[in-house]
Amino acid sequence: MTTTDTTASKETWEDWRKQIHPNFEESGIVEDYLTMAELIEQVNDILDENDATVDASTVRYWQQKRLLPSPIRRWHEGATRALYPKGAATHAIANIRYYQRLGHSLDEIRERIRNGVAALYDPNPHNLNPILIATARRREALTKTRVKTIELIFTDERGSKGRYTIENPTDS
Repeated sequence: MTTTDTTASKETWEDWRKQIHPNFEESGIVEDYLTMAELIEQVNDILDENDATVDASTVRYWQQKRLLPSPIRRWHEGATRALYPKGAATHAIANIRYYQRLGHSLDEIRERIRNGVAALYDPNPHNLNPILIATARRREALTKTRVKTIELIFTDERGSKGRYTIENPTDS
C-alpha cells in the first residue's frame, strides 16, 4: 500500500462532510450516529433480497478500498467508540451492494458513493432551488398564504432518505 492509499483510507465521515458542507457544525443540523453493530443491522434490514448481507469485515474491506471513509471516533455510551452517520453510512453501504449487483467496478462504485454522500450533505441543492421556489410562488398565488418552508424528501427503492429544507423560499 502506498502512502497516498494509507492517507486516503484514514479519511473519516467527518472529513467527507466537511469537504461538502464546511459549516455543518454551525448549521444546527443534528446527525444521529450508529455503532458498527447498529449500522450492520440497519443496512441488512433494508437490503434487497437479491443482495448479500453485510458484516463488519465487509465494511472494513470497503474502507480499505476507499469506497467508504473511516468511522468517526466519539465518546458514546461511556466509551470512545467508532461511529457512523446514520443516514449517509446506511445509504452508502446499501448502495454499494446495489451497484455491485449491477456489475459496476470498485472505481465506479467509489465515485457514485462519494457523489451520493455529497448530495445528502449538500447544504443548498442549487439545481433544485429555482424549481422549488417557483413552485412555492405558484402555491402562494393559489392559496393567498405565504409558504414558510419547502421540505423535499427523496426516498430510494431501498428506503434510504435524503432531505432538503429551504427556509422562507420567497423572501428574495
